[in-house]
Amino acid sequence: MQHHFKCLSRWIIFSCWFVPTTPASGIEKVEGFTEPFQQIELAAGEPGVLTEVLVHEDTRVTAGQKLGQLDTSVLEETFEIAKLRSESTGALRAAEAELELREKYLAPLSQLRGRGHATQREIERAIADVKVAQARVAMAQEELALQRLECDRIKAQIRRRQLFSPIDGVVSEICRDVGEFFMANDPRVLTIVQLDRLRAKFATEPTQADRIVAGQNVQLELNMGETIEAIVETVAPIMDAKSATVEVTVLIKNPNEAIASGTRCWLIVPHHDGVTTFTSTTDLAH
Repeated sequence: MQHHFKCLSRWIIFSCWFVPTTPASGIEKVEGFTEPFQQIELAAGEPGVLTEVLVHEDTRVTAGQKLGQLDTSVLEETFEIAKLRSESTGALRAAEAELELREKYLAPLSQLRGRGHATQREIERAIADVKVAQARVAMAQEELALQRLECDRIKAQIRRRQLFSPIDGVVSEICRDVGEFFMANDPRVLTIVQLDRLRAKFATEPTQADRIVAGQNVQLELNMGETIEAIVETVAPIMDAKSATVEVTVLIKNPNEAIASGTRCWLIVPHHDGVTTFTSTTDLAH
């Protein structure tokens, strides 16, 4: 008898947990939390020693702003060597002088051949010398071009060791200290979050999700009872088997960052006759 009572009690608790609480007004609400629109774990392109961090936690950054740097001393010396080689034109000038000499030798030789004072073999030899000199000029020009490309490659390697912010946002965490070495399997240096827009995710029941579509204008209620507008970004196409819920993600404008990330909020599930849709979520995605 006691065993049956325990089973019945568990069944009642389990049933109550799955039954949504609907206020007397008939408004259905689903609880969720806000989160950053973007959260980027910024990593260096190559392993190395962190030599500089230009920001701290809670620093506001802009897209393209330099945030830190790895050790680039060896690459910078290599770049100076490659730059000097790319600007060195001695070999090219020597090849051009040799070509000019060979061309000057060939011109009168052709005239002498017409008067019988030069052999055909001498003409052919002079023509071959001109072609060889032309090839040496081309080789010198190609070598300079390769050295310029080498400079570009080294500059790209140096840039891969510099950290730049990809977005406008706030530094939320710094994972490394100056002087710390890290490998390619864990290259994270810091985390940047975008807070001028927020996301919120809600685990809705299938019957509630049926009344929500992407692009729909919905209402959210915050902790203090304030109501704000949001736009549905996505409605999951499948139901989570463990919780028997469908995830709904909404976008929230937060230009003044008045709403903190992690704020508890409630999605007010619209009725069938209260659906308002937009053509897209572009206005919140930019």
